[in-house]
Amino acid sequence: MITNNTTTNKKNRNGFRWTINECLRLQREFELLKLSLEEIACLHGRTVKAIMFKLDSEGFANYKTLCKQYENEMTPKEGLQ
Repeated sequence: MITNNTTTNKKNRNGFRWTINECLRLQREFELLKLSLEEIACLHGRTVKAIMFKLDSEGFANYKTLCKQYENEMTPKEGLQ
């Protein structure tokens, strides 16, 4: 699990435009493969926030909903600390 918004991918794509192929991969990873936002961010060399913004702008998900889900995933569960 990645504990911050940095990526461990060899190819850092922060600040670069999204390609058509990258958008298609994003949709597949999110809708079909059900990968986590962190996994997708790592694969794309982008931050989790960038992934959430792109999913929203492409109409695949709502940004506010994604933020709430991500916060819930990152909140420590009782008894697991």
